[in-house]
Amino acid sequence: MPTEVRLRFVAADDLPVFYAHQSDPVAAAMAGFVSRSRPAFDAHWQRILARSDCAVRTVEVDGVTAGYVSTFAREGQREIAYWIGRPHWGQGVASRAVVAFLDMVGKRPVFASVMASNHRSIAVLRHAGFAWVETVAGADGVAEQVFRLG
Repeated sequence: MPTEVRLRFVAADDLPVFYAHQSDPVAAAMAGFVSRSRPAFDAHWQRILARSDCAVRTVEVDGVTAGYVSTFAREGQREIAYWIGRPHWGQGVASRAVVAFLDMVGKRPVFASVMASNHRSIAVLRHAGFAWVETVAGADGVAEQVFRLG
């Protein structure tokens, strides 16, 4: 188990790591995510970092960039998103990072949407205190679980 999970502001050196994480076919399939090309990824992160309604932090494990966690506004609701690279799965990193981030941000309510088959992410949300709201069909027709905190 990692000795230190900490949150810090996103640095330019984090972006290649985030790109590699989202390019991992196993992780992308688990998240129900279509990996972006490098130009599309760079444009997406440029928009994220410029948004005033978005709080984002790098998750660092024992000094190594492990992923990110963020909140943003979508359709009038605050949502959370996070991505932890596969080398850090199964170690409690996502749970520790999400709880710390939510404590730091403090704004409620916060919503999350997760593929119904992504049991690990559902466990992270439940650990952080999220409650199940409903199951909906995503834009692609795949079942998503919607959770709410606060």
